[in-house]
Amino acid sequence: MTLKVSMRSVVDGFKNLDDMRTIIHRYGEFRTGVEAGLTLPEPRIEQVRVPLGPEQEDLYGELVASSSARSSSRRSKAAARTRSSACSHASRLVALHAKLDGAWNTTRRSPPSPPPITPRPN
Repeated sequence: MTLKVSMRSVVDGFKNLDDMRTIIHRYGEFRTGVEAGLTLPEPRIEQVRVPLGPEQEDLYGELVASSSARSSSRRSKAAARTRSSACSHASRLVALHAKLDGAWNTTRRSPPSPPPITPRPN
C-alpha cells in the first residue's frame, strides 16, 4: 500500500457511468442461470386485490367527484386537466392508505410544504 495521491473518476449522480461500465465488464463475468448450472424457479405473477377501507372509500369518492366536477367546469382546458390530474394523483395515494391524502387541497397548485428542519443541540 502506498500513500501516493492519484486522480480517478467516480460515479456521482449518473456521471461517468461509461467508465463504471467499462471497469465492471473488464473484471466481471456474466452468466445466465443455465450457463452457471442453476435451476431457477419459474417467475410467477400474482395480483392480490384488497378492498378499500371505509375512510378510503369516502376520500376516494370525494376526489373522484371533485375531479369530474373540475373537468366539466368552464375553466380553460389546460387548467381543468391540471386540476383533474392533481385529483387523480391524490386518489391513487388514498387507494394505498387513507392518511396519504395529505389533506390534499385541489385549489392549490402544489401540496403543502414539509415543516422546517430544526438542528439538534450538541
